[in-house]
Amino acid sequence: MKIFFKEKNNLAEIQVTIEAKEKNVAVGHLMDYLADYNQTLGIYIIQMGGRIYKFPKNDIIWCEVFGDYTTIHLANEKYVFRKTLSQLEIELPERQFVRVSRSTLVNMDYIMKIESSFSGNMQAILKTNTAVQISRKYWKNIKQRILADE
Repeated sequence: MKIFFKEKNNLAEIQVTIEAKEKNVAVGHLMDYLADYNQTLGIYIIQMGGRIYKFPKNDIIWCEVFGDYTTIHLANEKYVFRKTLSQLEIELPERQFVRVSRSTLVNMDYIMKIESSFSGNMQAILKTNTAVQISRKYWKNIKQRILADE
């Protein structure tokens, strides 16, 4: 693979063109990577109590929902606001965040290990030493995604 940089003063944003003989698996992976990279650069914005909070999407460790309220957990803070987990899931990079239960979404980059829990379900141990339950319904998808990252 050859990588070139070409400066163009008339462009408002970065433009990436991939040239190949055919669209094969490697090209598909590169396109997926670039799409994810573009999404993960984003800043997440929350409006709560008359204030606006901004932080990189990459800083989100995990999210949980109770009723109509979602809590976003960062390393040293958490934000509770009104939004469904499904709405949040759409706004976050699909390849970086994974649904582990009906009420929980986890950043794959923060999963340290996965082990069995007492209930027969699995649990993800995050780099923050938080244990997050993985329901049986989502386990197969999570396992495939983790093994695909190797």
